[in-house]
Amino acid sequence: MEENNRLKVWHGLVASVLAILFLLFGGYVLYPLFGEIGGYLAPLFIALIAVVIVILTKTKASEVFPFRLPSIREFFTSVGMYVGVMLLSAALTMLLTQILPNYTDRDAPIHEMVRTMHPMVAILLVAVQPALCEEFFCRGFLVATLKKCKKDWVVILLTAVIFGVLHLDVVASFSAALLGGLLAYLAIRTRSLLLPILFHFFNNALSVVLAYGTSDTQATETVESLSVLGTVGLVLFYLGLGFFFLYFSHCFFAGKKVKNKKGLIVLIVTALLFTVGYNIFAYSQVIKLTKIDTVTYDTSIVTEYSVTLEDGTYALMATASGVAGDQDAPDAYQAVLLQDGTVIASSEFSRDLSWNTTVSLDAGAYQIRIVTENEETSGGIAVIGVIVAWQGEAS
Repeated sequence: MEENNRLKVWHGLVASVLAILFLLFGGYVLYPLFGEIGGYLAPLFIALIAVVIVILTKTKASEVFPFRLPSIREFFTSVGMYVGVMLLSAALTMLLTQILPNYTDRDAPIHEMVRTMHPMVAILLVAVQPALCEEFFCRGFLVATLKKCKKDWVVILLTAVIFGVLHLDVVASFSAALLGGLLAYLAIRTRSLLLPILFHFFNNALSVVLAYGTSDTQATETVESLSVLGTVGLVLFYLGLGFFFLYFSHCFFAGKKVKNKKGLIVLIVTALLFTVGYNIFAYSQVIKLTKIDTVTYDTSIVTEYSVTLEDGTYALMATASGVAGDQDAPDAYQAVLLQDGTVIASSEFSRDLSWNTTVSLDAGAYQIRIVTENEETSGGIAVIGVIVAWQGEAS
């Protein structure tokens, strides 16, 4: 009830300034007392700021920190919205990898520190504590102070911005603000902090699992190996999929019927983004050296191609088919990949069927040789040699 909420807008703004100052300078107090994990204890003190102001203003705690079980529909549809926001955040991350140098190295020190902790300690400090404390401050206290604005979108926008700023990282603040906006929306619409706490915990716990389970070097190399075209494809792909999840999940969450015309427009736009993005990314990853030759043979070797490759993993394919009118073309072939006369890979295949194998190669010059099984047969054959590079380049 309104009379039970005595918080004013300026309470939230002052508390936010105090929280930012503590995050900036509180380490000088926490580090001598608690060592390296002192930084992870900052959310406790931020939540304490909110609790003290609530007590001083004699505001009813249940108005600031509400807890109500969400309905089954609210839970499952909010999962869809969370997936949508994470996909949009992924699109933003992919874009930033091309704009900012060494972007993927930013989290490496944090991951390294997490790996020095016992997994349960890491979950407690990185996932449980922030999920409780930051939600109490941002989606509980700040939302309660901003309710005087009367406009939900204003409350959601302001809390999202403040949540982003609290991360003290200009780049990371954008992704944090996206998530913060969703969590504020859920807190307002469900009148509960349960869903925001749950998704905040899952989001942070996932980062802990990834810190233990993946190599920062491998992740950096994978992301940095993407071309500009590949990045554009992934951004469009994630945007299309993200907007799809966000829009339709929100409609079901709010209990709104999907309007035929509007829903169809959203579906077409998201499908277009998804399809175009997927095809651009696939094209960027498939670097082809394709030659279609009609060759006359009277020896076992049908044809041979030379190619220069960079380090990478390649799918190698070749197809041979009889020239129209030539019924004497051999039925059996062998494809051989060589480097300096040494066979790297080989495979037998039949006419009109493809040779297909995957192999990891070092940079260098290679030859692809298509060989007939029957040396005494002569005639014409159409040969297609294709190199598909999933990583690396062909020239």
